[in-house]
Amino acid sequence: MKKFSYREISDQELQSLTDVIATKFGLDFSNYEKKSLKRGISRLMFKNGFESVLDLWKSLMSARELLPGYIDEMTVNLTELFRNKELWIGLNELIQKNYRGKDKQDLAIWHSGCSTGEEVYSMAILLQENGLWERTWSYATDLNPFAIKSAVKGTFPLVLKSKYLKAFDQCLPDAEFERYFEISMEQNHFGIKKDFTKNIDFQCHNLISDPYKQNSFDLIFCRNVLIYFDDMLKIQILQKLHKSIRKGGFLVIGFYDFMPNDCKHLFEPYDSSARIYKKVDSDDPTHKNEALTARERLKKRLEENYKRM
Repeated sequence: MKKFSYREISDQELQSLTDVIATKFGLDFSNYEKKSLKRGISRLMFKNGFESVLDLWKSLMSARELLPGYIDEMTVNLTELFRNKELWIGLNELIQKNYRGKDKQDLAIWHSGCSTGEEVYSMAILLQENGLWERTWSYATDLNPFAIKSAVKGTFPLVLKSKYLKAFDQCLPDAEFERYFEISMEQNHFGIKKDFTKNIDFQCHNLISDPYKQNSFDLIFCRNVLIYFDDMLKIQILQKLHKSIRKGGFLVIGFYDFMPNDCKHLFEPYDSSARIYKKVDSDDPTHKNEALTARERLKKRLEENYKRM
């Protein structure tokens, strides 16, 4: 196999391509971290044998149906059922400790950047195993409308079954895979059963420009999304996510993400190995001074950026 060779993408090439994608497909990458996006584009060009960004542009213009795969490659949409065993074991313990029990209220969960739905359905299965699925509402969103369309179907290529079954058994050794999935040999896929799709609302959502539901969720997933935003945007998004989480709720970030210092007054580690954080109450006096310091640092950065313009 030919080894991946990084091709330098200029700022002008990046701007031209993202402008085309925004104009023709309504997907805005203007605030994405340039270095990560350029590397994604370079990887996409290498895999498809494009010699230039112009070749990539021509391909997009001539075949719209290629866009979902291209977007996934550009943003490294790493998704599969029960990906990262440590996370799902940690979530199982979190659910049993904080939400299992007849006296608990209904659960609301937001999967932001849900891609093609594997994470969403993994969580549905985990909740069912804990007797919580019937009283859970899940909101699943992604920037890519093609990914959302695929997620709604809830079907996966049959060639992935053995891989997904192995991950399933590692995370839920006492559960039965066949309880949740139906296999279609004729269509060469397997799919999640309808009972585990009924409480899920799949929608397109842009974390940068679209409004957030306030004080609405017990748990928010935002895995391997923050790495594509610059530092200022990371902070702004985490501030919005903080406002979306109910008191005592949780945030899950990806193994490639990190919590900026300027947001450590918003979230505190709950399970570091699983990348789970707990919302810090904004009225907590132990965090008020830290919050003020973070806001002052953010204000100073904004002022410095404004002076450079």
